[in-house]
Amino acid sequence: MDALVTGHDNHLLKISDRETQLVARVSAWKVSLIKEIRDNELKRNCLGIKDILRYVDHARGQLEEFQ
Repeated sequence: MDALVTGHDNHLLKISDRETQLVARVSAWKVSLIKEIRDNELKRNCLGIKDILRYVDHARGQLEEFQ
């Protein structure tokens, strides 16, 4: 009977260890995904600001031509 209980406990320990590994991997994946999304949004926002500044410079140049 002791061998059966010990085997069962070992089995539950393996399942628990595997669950811990899976949770850690999912957590690391989530952090990586969020960082990638933030980096992409930052790049996109910077490009948008550059486009706006280019347009302002262009519009300012045209305004100076008309004056």
